[in-house]
Amino acid sequence: MESYVQIDSHSVLIRLQPAADHLPCCSGCNQHTLAIHDTSTRRVRERDLFHYRVWLDVPVRRVRCVSCGPRLEQIRWLPGRQRLTAGMINWIESLVRLMPVQHVATLLGLHWHTVKAVDHQRLKREVTEPDRHRIRRLIMDEFALFKGHRYATVAIDA
Repeated sequence: MESYVQIDSHSVLIRLQPAADHLPCCSGCNQHTLAIHDTSTRRVRERDLFHYRVWLDVPVRRVRCVSCGPRLEQIRWLPGRQRLTAGMINWIESLVRLMPVQHVATLLGLHWHTVKAVDHQRLKREVTEPDRHRIRRLIMDEFALFKGHRYATVAIDA
């Protein structure tokens, strides 16, 4: 940690810096490299700490890998180009199992679409496509959402 500052009465920003003894790792081939092309800062959201919303300013280095060329360094707790840490994503996933998406979004101060996208990725990872060759009888039902303006369809194997 380099420094921290209180943004407002409910938010804190923590500025991180890379460890001096830690070599960056290429996100393509996982090789450590000494050649750093440039560094940019990404602001990401971390789990809340008591009543504070925690934001992190993370320096992300672009490395010049011998195998892959210029690539972003791999940060294990910051998946891909996400604006949420892995800990925050896991927390959202566990809360969505217990509460509706809108309640989780309100509780965490996130947009509904952000929470829904995290839940959708979890469902794609956990729920497998059924084997269509084993389906014998198909049951379908359609019901109205939002006072009849939108509809949802459920299909199951009897």
